[in-house]
Amino acid sequence: MALKKSKPNNILFSILGISPQILTETLYALMQQSPPFMPNKIIVLTSSIGAKQCKRGLFQIEGGWFNKLCKTYQLDIEFSEADILVTQDENGRPIEDIRTNKDNQAVANHITSIIQNITNDDSTALHVSIAGGRKTMGFYAGYALSMFGREQDALSHVLVQDKFEGEPSFYFPTPFSSVFVSKRSPLEYYDRKNAKVELVSLPFVRMRGAIDKKYFANLLDFDQMVKLLQQNVSSNSAGIVFDLAAQKLIANDIVIKLTDTNFIFYYWVCKRIKEGRRVSNSFSVAEASEYAVELYDCLDEVFIPGSDNHTTKTEEFDAKFKDGMKKRFVDDRKTEIKAIFISKLGVNADQFYIKTNLEHGLKVNTVELKPGDIRFK
Repeated sequence: MALKKSKPNNILFSILGISPQILTETLYALMQQSPPFMPNKIIVLTSSIGAKQCKRGLFQIEGGWFNKLCKTYQLDIEFSEADILVTQDENGRPIEDIRTNKDNQAVANHITSIIQNITNDDSTALHVSIAGGRKTMGFYAGYALSMFGREQDALSHVLVQDKFEGEPSFYFPTPFSSVFVSKRSPLEYYDRKNAKVELVSLPFVRMRGAIDKKYFANLLDFDQMVKLLQQNVSSNSAGIVFDLAAQKLIANDIVIKLTDTNFIFYYWVCKRIKEGRRVSNSFSVAEASEYAVELYDCLDEVFIPGSDNHTTKTEEFDAKFKDGMKKRFVDDRKTEIKAIFISKLGVNADQFYIKTNLEHGLKVNTVELKPGDIRFK
C-alpha cells in the first residue's frame, strides 16, 4: 500500500497537556473528514511536564503510538520529538505548568508567534487543535487564529467515546480488532476497532483584514495585538451619546456612570471637540477664566437652573473657580474619567478617555473621537 501523501504545506498545530493520545485521535479524525485534512507537518506546544509524556507516548512506549498510527494507516507526516515545543517563561526557561499571570502572558505570546509565522506564508493551510492542554492555552490558540487566520485555516476539538477517553492504552481506532484491558475498569476489555472518535469543527471570526500588515513582522505581544485589533475593529462603530436630561453617558451602547462633576467636565471637553476646539494642557490665566465660564454654561445645560443639583454644583464651582479653572482640577478629572472608562470598556476605552496630545506644536487635552461620533440629546 502506498503511503498517503498530504498537500505539501498542510500544517497541524496541536495544543497538548499530559495526554498525548489527543494528537493521534485528532489525526485519525482528520482522516475521516470529507475531504480529509492530511498534514505533512505537525507542531505540538505543551508544558515541560507534558513534553515528557508526549515523547514517551508518541515515540517511545511500545515503539511509539504516532509511529504505529502512521504504519497502520500508511501516513507520511513530518513529525519528531524536536517538533514537540515547550512553553517558556519571559526568561526563556521551560514552564512546567501554567500557574501565574506571567506564565499565561508568555504562553500567549508563544502561541501568537507560532500561528502568526505559519499564516504569514500564503502557501500554507493551518489546522489548529485545541483539545488538549490548559483551557487558557486553547483560548489563546483560538484567539490567535481568529486574529491571523485565513480562509484555508481551521480550528477543531476532538471528541472520543466516553469509555475510551482517558484510557492510557487507547490512542486511535484501528481497522482491525485490537483488544486491551481497561485501566479504569480492570475486568473489562475494550476493542480499539469499536471506538468512536469525532472531530468537531469550531467556527471562528477571521479578523486578519482588520490589522495593518505592517504590524505583523514586529508585533508579537498578545495583549498589544488584541488592543490594536480592537481599536481597528471598533473604530467604525465608536460613538458616544450624552443624554443631558437623564445625565447619562452612553459609549458604544454601554452606559458609563460618572459623578456630576465629571459628567459636566467630560461634556464640556466633548462639546469643544464637536466645535473643533481643544482644551489647552498648560492654559493661561485668560484661558483659565474662559474655561471656568464655559463650565458654568455646561452646568446650566445639564441641570435646570434653580434645581437642588444646580444650586449645589454652583456653590461647589464657586469655591473651586475663584481664580478660574486650575490645572489640578483638569488632571483629577482626566484620571477619574479614564479609570471609569477602562473599568467599563476595557481595550475599547482607549479612544474615549481624555488624553494629552501634541497638535500644531501645542499640548492639548482631547478625546480620540471624530466630531461626528459625539452626539447630544
